[in-house]
Amino acid sequence: MIPEIKRIELVYGSTLSKLKNESYLEHTLIPSLGLNTELLWQYPDDLRRFAGGMLIWQYPNQFAKYLVFLSSQRITSYLEIGIRWGGCFLTTLHYLKRFNSSIHATGVDLEIHPQLRGLAQSAELLSMDSHLEHFTAFCKGKSFDLVMIDGDHSYEGVKADFESVKDIGRIFVFHDITSSVCPGVGKFWGELKSQCTGTQHFIEFVDQYDSVVNRPLFGLGVYLKYGFVQRDQSNRGV
Repeated sequence: MIPEIKRIELVYGSTLSKLKNESYLEHTLIPSLGLNTELLWQYPDDLRRFAGGMLIWQYPNQFAKYLVFLSSQRITSYLEIGIRWGGCFLTTLHYLKRFNSSIHATGVDLEIHPQLRGLAQSAELLSMDSHLEHFTAFCKGKSFDLVMIDGDHSYEGVKADFESVKDIGRIFVFHDITSSVCPGVGKFWGELKSQCTGTQHFIEFVDQYDSVVNRPLFGLGVYLKYGFVQRDQSNRGV
């Protein structure tokens, strides 16, 4: 199952003003790019027809607000732990490229499908276990503006991933902070918020759909280790 990379052309065909419009991203661009085809019960009925394409495994109403937030930040480097089919990773990468064409991105997962390597273009794709020594060695001396943690969703797993990258990132993002399916992520997110003080900030994108009842799902938690850094308005993609 490989995302249809040709759909990413929709990102490059959208104006910058549209790319910073939450409603356009939520209702038009993200569904048109295509949502994940697994566990369709997690999506409202009216979104299931968009399954396929880029295989984005996020709620559009959360992902849209998150992307618009990222567009306001100065992001030149991006690391994602747990890219699976690559839908969210590739979408985020190409979206950010519209605001900074020279961004460098790295995706990490236990296995990288050979075809995905050809779709990621300039991105670096690493087949490794983020809990083992070779990932620790990779992180040594590195620095990333944005780090997405979306790998092992157990409490122990997300904690171990954060411990590996906490000193090399500026903006950290945790996936599934409100998901009833993987409560360990929410537990760690709550602990992180309770332990941090000073100039650190937390933002949550946790909108739900009324038609998906009795179980909150997904949720993106953003931890800004050094507070807000506004994007240089002169550094714009074309």
